[in-house]
Formats: sequence, C-alpha cells, structure tokens
Amino acid sequence: MSATLPTSHDAHAPAAHADAHDSHEGEFEYLDSLNPKPSPWPFLLGIITLLVPVGGLILMWGGPELSLFGWIVLVLGGALSLVPTFGWFHSVVVDKWEGHFGVVAQGNDLALGTKLFFLSEIAIFGSIFAYYFVMRHHSALNPEVGWPLPGSPLIDQMLPAIGLLILLTSSFTCEVAHKALMKGKRGMCKDWMLITMALGLVFLFLQGYEWGFLIRNEGFTVGSNWFGTVFYVLTGFHGLHVITGLIMLMIVYGRLEIGHFTAKRHFSMMAASWYWHLVDVVWVFVFTFIYCFQGGGH
Repeated sequence: MSATLPTSHDAHAPAAHADAHDSHEGEFEYLDSLNPKPSPWPFLLGIITLLVPVGGLILMWGGPELSLFGWIVLVLGGALSLVPTFGWFHSVVVDKWEGHFGVVAQGNDLALGTKLFFLSEIAIFGSIFAYYFVMRHHSALNPEVGWPLPGSPLIDQMLPAIGLLILLTSSFTCEVAHKALMKGKRGMCKDWMLITMALGLVFLFLQGYEWGFLIRNEGFTVGSNWFGTVFYVLTGFHGLHVITGLIMLMIVYGRLEIGHFTAKRHFSMMAASWYWHLVDVVWVFVFTFIYCFQGGGH
C-alpha cells in the first residue's frame, strides 16, 4: 500500500492548534491582569480591631486593678486600626486608577460591597436593640426588678436632642456637598464638607460631655446594670461610627484637594455620604427608644 500524503489542511493543523493555545493563554493572562492584587489590609484590620472588644471586656469584667490595662488595649486597638484602614482605602484608590474591570464594573462592585457592608452594620445595631427590647420586657414583667431598673438615672433628653438636630443638619450639609460635586462645583463641595465635619465633631463633644456627667454626677457606668451596659455600648458604638464617618469625609476632602474626583466619577464621595446618612438614621432610633422611652427615674 502506498502511504497517504498529508494534505495542506493536515499540515497546518498543528500550527493552528498551537496558535489557538497561545491565544487562550494570552486571554487568560489578560483576564488575570485585570484582577486587583491581593491585599493584606482587610485581614490585618480584622485582627487589630479585635483589641477593641477585648479592651472593653477587660474594663467590664477585669476589676479596678485591670482598668488601666483595659483602657490601653482599647485605645491601642482603635489607634492601630487606622493604619490598615488607610492602607485599605489607598489600595482601593490605586486599583480604581489602574483601571481594573473598567469603570462600570468598578462602580457596580463597589456599590454592592458598600451595600453589603451597610447591611452588616444594620445587623449589629439591630442585635443590640433586640437585646435591649427583650431585657426590658423581662424586667418589666419581673416584680422584683421592674422598669426602670434600680440604679438607673433619668437621663436628660436635651443634649441628645441637640445632638439629633446637629446630625440631621450635618446630613443635609453632606448632601449639599455631594450635589455640588455632581455639578462640578468643587470649591462649594469642600466648603460644605468642612461644615459637615465640624458638626460631627460638635456631636462627639456633646456625647463625651454627657458620658462624663453621667459617670461623675450620677455614678451611672457600664457596670451599673444591664441597661448601663446597653446604653454605653449602643451610644459608644454609634460614636465610633461617627468617628469612622469623619475619617471617611476627611479622606474624601483630601482627594478633593488632590483633584481625584470629577462631576461624573466620585464614588468615594457618594459612599461617604451614604455612610453619614446611615449614622444619622441610627441616632434617630437611639434617641427614640433609649432616651424618649426611659419610663421614669430611679
């Protein structure tokens, strides 16, 4: 039998297969290049922030001899958490400017991530409120305890009401700043951002003054009873969110100064605005259920 000579198509088949393989490899390399580089900042932030609840637990259950150590751990955790927080923000900004996944995909991913983050924050506040409602219901039904709890002062509503007004005003000024940026008015945006941050600082000052008054004059602390624990955890956790919101606004202000944002591309400004509105809404619930429905004095 005579051997069958290879046709022209058969001769080019290995070369075509190799070209297709190289094409697929190039496509995979291109898609892989679109992925942002792995970041260590989320992991580091999660580890460092563990110091905050650990310090709080030491303060509540460690006794007077460990109070100083508890404060050191608490403050150290809060201060050190700023390092991975800023590092994480920086990595997100760099990823955006390097163009990973394109502008539309970036916006969708960041918006989804921000909304999921807000859901987790709402869940945390909701769990604290749920504990408060359940414990208050059981206390009211127990004639040996009753409501309000023994040792709980009638907390004045004037300062938290002023704080509520300040936060609602700051929510308005933050929205004005956002709208100004959408219109390309960067100078006006920065002015309203400064007003928003100043109002946030005033709110924190009022909350600190209220805590100092209750602790010094009323002897009402986190260890007085379960209501004291809920009160300081809830208002303190909210105050921590106000501080976080201020940090976000300061970062946005700095990027405005650098010139990162445009009228159509400013997701960081929008996310910071959303977060600030969330903080304000949470305080409406805190003021309503914690301050307005105390139910009496000692």
